[in-house]
Amino acid sequence: MQSYTRDGASNHGDNRPQKRKRLTYSCLNCRRRKLKCDREMPCSRCRQAGDGNSCNYGNSPSQSLNVPVEKRITTPSVQNQSFTGDNQTQSSSSSSAQTGSEEFTSQLVSQARMESKIETKRISSADSESRRMILEAPFSSRTQNTNIRNFSSPGDHLSQSREQQVPHANKPLFKRKGFEIQFYGSSTSTNTIAQLPELREFMDKARGTLPHHSTLNHYRTKMKNMTKLKAEIDHTNSDHLRTYSTDKELMDLLPARSSVDLMIEQYLSTFELFYCVLDESFFRQEYQIFWERPERCRTGFIAVILLTMAAVVCCSQKEPFIYTGVDSTGRKTALEWIRAAESWLDNQSKKHTTLGFFQVHCLLLIAKQMNMVKMKQNWVNAGSVFRIAMMSGFHRNPKLLADKISDQDQSMRNRLWLTIIELELQASFDRGMPSASAALPSDYLSPHGDRYGFQPSCTDSTVSHILNSESLPPNRFCKDSFSLRCTLNSLINNTDAAVSQQDRSYYDEKLLSKAENLENYFQPKNSQSSKDRLVFLFLDNQLRQYFDALYAPFARSTGTTWRNAYSRVAYLHTATKLIEQHHQLVAMGRYELLLLRDDIVRVGLGLCHVVFSWGHVPEDPLFQGILNSFRQLLEKALLMLEAKVLRLGCGYKQYWYLSAGYSFVLSTLPGAEERKFYMNQALDRVALLYQKVLAAQSVPELEV
Repeated sequence: MQSYTRDGASNHGDNRPQKRKRLTYSCLNCRRRKLKCDREMPCSRCRQAGDGNSCNYGNSPSQSLNVPVEKRITTPSVQNQSFTGDNQTQSSSSSSAQTGSEEFTSQLVSQARMESKIETKRISSADSESRRMILEAPFSSRTQNTNIRNFSSPGDHLSQSREQQVPHANKPLFKRKGFEIQFYGSSTSTNTIAQLPELREFMDKARGTLPHHSTLNHYRTKMKNMTKLKAEIDHTNSDHLRTYSTDKELMDLLPARSSVDLMIEQYLSTFELFYCVLDESFFRQEYQIFWERPERCRTGFIAVILLTMAAVVCCSQKEPFIYTGVDSTGRKTALEWIRAAESWLDNQSKKHTTLGFFQVHCLLLIAKQMNMVKMKQNWVNAGSVFRIAMMSGFHRNPKLLADKISDQDQSMRNRLWLTIIELELQASFDRGMPSASAALPSDYLSPHGDRYGFQPSCTDSTVSHILNSESLPPNRFCKDSFSLRCTLNSLINNTDAAVSQQDRSYYDEKLLSKAENLENYFQPKNSQSSKDRLVFLFLDNQLRQYFDALYAPFARSTGTTWRNAYSRVAYLHTATKLIEQHHQLVAMGRYELLLLRDDIVRVGLGLCHVVFSWGHVPEDPLFQGILNSFRQLLEKALLMLEAKVLRLGCGYKQYWYLSAGYSFVLSTLPGAEERKFYMNQALDRVALLYQKVLAAQSVPELEV
């Protein structure tokens, strides 16, 4: 009987060529377990199994290729050199003071980005590139066929993604029980609560002490009784049951013209710069005609006026604020206008749609967001408007409709479509859900040609100005970065696999390029008007919220590698910028962005998580330096969130989350007081907020 060696060759003179040995790139532990290895040092599987110290590659070729950069470079104290600059003889106290400044964090990020870019070139990123191409395929395929690597099936790609994922995957956030469960994705503002169980435990224990906190307990009971009594009074009032089906019925809700004029001007000088719902020149003409001869106004014009006022009424009200129950008078008025517009919309034909029909849909989304009305349904409502617009062909090239509608109507369709996809994407990001635009087979978002995808054929100078690609720079920048933001939203909220280091580096460079283009456009204008400043901050904020979500999973890691240190500094820089942007606008008396976005809560809670994790990194020279910055940022965030709550009369839960997160981090610092002290501190902030609302009631019968 012949015996065979392990290589398959006969021991009895068989001269067949032996099988070539295949090079192995996996670590010894993964080879022994027959698992796929990500070829890092140590690999993710060994880290998860707690065998990071025993992870080695023997004589594998990957040993020299995939060892992290900080292990390969022989220069001593690489991490300290990367983040402390050339002056190594500075004292620790002066270094700590310097790291607290925004300029220093900006310098750190710039230097770290350059080193990250060099490091990324060393890493094999074939799988990450394939994954990115699949995510970006819907956008690239709109203009040309892109050579995307073929996978045997979607399942094959998903299995590869699972093997590539990093150990920073977000835990899902589920609220309530049974069929009332609400799911929130990774980019939602309160997702930190799911990622940080220690914070949840702190909040539960703080709520457990609530019966002993007599002040807050008294105020909460009073607010509940007031809300119940207000609901009973509203139920006896027949106004909330009234339906509106005609414009004439809506006329009764309009205040004096002087008040309407002020709020219309405020809307046109703010929201119309970001969202193209109205055409300012034509709207002003209609508005003038409306006050002269109301019967000549087009269908839905009064509903449009009501919703434009509802979007800005809480921003325009002056202190001291007055409350009716738990609502400020501004929000109470806005709710009345929103209910009337919704009633009018429900009574309109879904077949014979008009311009007013679509404008009211868009303005409803903005007005509800500004007044925090049914926020859990915002993503659903935005998706419904998105699909209604698709049914009407808004996503197709306007050239196809040249013989069916006028140039002015083409312009308005394009304006509305730009607004709808922006609102839907932002609603998806706020909820942590995929955007409907991610898989949209559209020929509208073309990277070439003018902003609307076609050239105006009319001779009217006004319409030509509207269609000019340079006439509305905010929309041009929004469209330029839309596909990138949509892809990032899908990547960040992917429930199957987490963002990899290669993805993070790749998209960081793309976002940075968009941000630099934006800055280069606005910075040469040294004498920026308040309008230009508002537009720049809005567009910059639109990009930075994706920087924040992209770096958050890596920044809250307790790892000591160079990548972890870079991610923490980059996240701190982005969070500082976002909070400072909102603070600048509030200082200018502009509260639109503060009420429109959830940045303050998301960034504030994210900072709490990052600083808490950072404190567990052994002997990190940067930690003590950022504590002062952290305290200043959180104090500003709490003040701005308090201003938002007082303007609306709602949002107490978000304020409680941020207050608890701040006190929780303070309780974990060295030399902190007893934890109960910080629990009472968090509860006291909420109690003070309740007290301010209860002290400014306008209806005596609601005082319980």
